[in-house]
Amino acid sequence: MSHDGIAILSKKFDRLLRQSRVLSKLNTVNTTLKRTVQFSHLRERERAHPNQDECSGSANESSNIINLSSQPLDLNHKKVLDLGLSFCPTTQINPIALPDQISQFTRKVRLREWAGTNDNVPDQPPTAKPRKLKKKWTPSPNRNAFIDSFVDSVNSHFKTFLASVRQGPNTPRSNNTSSRDRAALAELKENDNIAITPADKGGAIVIMDTASYVAEAKKQLSDSCFYRTLNDDPTSQFHKELLSLVSNCDQKVRTEVVGMIPAHPKPFSFYTLPKIHKPKGTITNEYPDAEQPITDVDVFDFAREHSVPVPGRPIVSGIGTLTEYVSAYVGKHLQPLLPTIPSFIQDTTHFLNKLTDIPSIPDGAILVTMVVSALYTNIPHTEGTSACNNLMAANNVSEHNDISKLIAFILSHNNFVFNDQHYIQTKGTAMGTRMAPSYANMFMHIF
Repeated sequence: MSHDGIAILSKKFDRLLRQSRVLSKLNTVNTTLKRTVQFSHLRERERAHPNQDECSGSANESSNIINLSSQPLDLNHKKVLDLGLSFCPTTQINPIALPDQISQFTRKVRLREWAGTNDNVPDQPPTAKPRKLKKKWTPSPNRNAFIDSFVDSVNSHFKTFLASVRQGPNTPRSNNTSSRDRAALAELKENDNIAITPADKGGAIVIMDTASYVAEAKKQLSDSCFYRTLNDDPTSQFHKELLSLVSNCDQKVRTEVVGMIPAHPKPFSFYTLPKIHKPKGTITNEYPDAEQPITDVDVFDFAREHSVPVPGRPIVSGIGTLTEYVSAYVGKHLQPLLPTIPSFIQDTTHFLNKLTDIPSIPDGAILVTMVVSALYTNIPHTEGTSACNNLMAANNVSEHNDISKLIAFILSHNNFVFNDQHYIQTKGTAMGTRMAPSYANMFMHIF
C-alpha cells in the first residue's frame, strides 16, 4: 500500500472514530432511557403485586446486576442496586445532636495534633509520673492555623444549616429514596453472607456469596511465589525504615518527600474484582458434558446453579498508607519519560496517526496483538527497578538514584491486610499503587 493509501486509510479511521464517539454518547442516552423505563416497569409491578418478595424469571434479569450468590434478590434489592454503587442516599441530620458531634470531632482532631508535637509535655523531673488528662480537656485553639480554619468553616456551615432548618417546612429536605428502598439498603448492608462488588470490566454490579469471595482471595494469597503471611502488622517498622531512607537522600528529594510520609499510616487493603467475562471458558473446560450456555444470562445462571468459581483481579487500596504519596511522587517522575519509549501509544488517535509511519505491508501479512498475563504481579523487582533507573539516567534525571531507591522500597514494603490477616507481596507490583502503570511500561520496554 502506498503512502497516500495509508493516509486515506488514516482519514477513514479518524472519521470512524468520530462516529464511534457519537454512537457512544447515543448509547449512554439509550442506556439511561432503558433504565428509566425499567424503573417505571418495576414501580408498576410493585404496585400491582405489593406483597411479592422475590423476582420471577432469571436470577440475572437486570443486565447491570449479576447475582452469582445462592440468595435471591427481591424487587426492592434490585431496584436500589440499579442506582449504582456510587449512589448516595440522603441522610437525616439531627440539629440537636449535631453540635455535640462537631465538638467531639474537633476535640479528637486537636488532641491528635497536640500529641504529635514536641511541646506538649511541660518540664518535669525524669522520675515524675506522666500527667493525666482530664476527661473533657481539649487543647487550646491557636496552636494550628489549619485546624482553626477548618473548625471555623464547620461552625459557619452549621449556622447556615441551622438557619435553614428554622425556616420551617418550606425548606427542601426530602429523601431521594423511598422507605422500601431504605429498608432494602439496610438489609443488603446487614447481610454478611453476600459480597457486593463492581465487576472487573463492564461496569456491572456483582453479588457473590461471601464464602466464595473470600475463598477466591485466599486462593490467590496462598501462592507463596507472590505473597507471604505475616504474624503482625509491620507498618510501624516500615515507617521508621522509610524515614531513615529519605534522610539519606539528596537534599532536594529529602525536602520534597519527607512531607509526603504520613505520621500514622495504615496497611494496604486487599480486595478482588470478579472477572465475570471468564466463567464461560471455565464452564466449557470443566463441564464439557453439560448443556453449554449461550447468552450471558445463561452463563451467569449456570455459574450460580453449579457454583462455578469466578476468578478475581487482585487490587490493593493505598489510601492512607505509608507509600501512597511517595508512590505518586515516583510516578510523577516516571510518567513524562514514557513518550521516549519507541512502542509508546498514548491513545487511539495516537495509534491511528502512527499508522502513517508504517511501511508498505506485504500481501498476506497478518497483524497481531499480544497481551501479557498478570503483568503487574510477575515483574521481578530487580529488573523492574533497573529498567526505570536506566531510562531515567538516559534522560538525565538527576535524582534517578534516589528515586530508584524509593521504587525498591515501595516494591519490597507492600504489606496489606485481608480478612484480619496480614500479608506482604514478595514479587511484582501491586495494582493500586500509583507508580505501577509507568513502572510496568518501562519494564516492557526492555522485555
